[in-house]
Amino acid sequence: MVERSLIHDTLVFERHLQFLPATVFTAWADPYARKQWAPPSSEMVLMYQDMDFRVGGNDIFRCGDINNMKMKVENRYLDIVQFRRIVFAETIHDWTTRLSAALVTAEFDRQGITTDFRLTVQIAAFGSTEIIDGNRAGWTASLDNLERYLMSLRRSNVDPADADDTA
Repeated sequence: MVERSLIHDTLVFERHLQFLPATVFTAWADPYARKQWAPPSSEMVLMYQDMDFRVGGNDIFRCGDINNMKMKVENRYLDIVQFRRIVFAETIHDWTTRLSAALVTAEFDRQGITTDFRLTVQIAAFGSTEIIDGNRAGWTASLDNLERYLMSLRRSNVDPADADDTA
């Protein structure tokens, strides 16, 4: 067995979103909504094998180009506090090799009628920094898409939270 190098990094993404935490949180919690905004480009798709958004639950999905969905992502939810935070462990594999493991924390901090959002990805990459670069680019694009997705709901007068956010 060939030993691969181990590279650590911490990626932090911050956004000030013009939506209540309940709305932003719900866009994360709802896997059907996530399928709309999470792919980093229009050429990429997510195909869920399992969707279980609860502490101890797993999301398992394939992602990639529609003709080459070689990446498998497994998320295990470790901590969920409604409208405040989501913490999950994530592993990414290609067809034959584990590429990375990460602890991912999404924080939703209410600021009046808006949300200060922070995503922290503490990643260990196996063998190459390429997966870290891919995470950085992918999360940046996905969070841009999240903001566009939420704006489209506002224009349609749809609130995915459909709940009063008093948190």
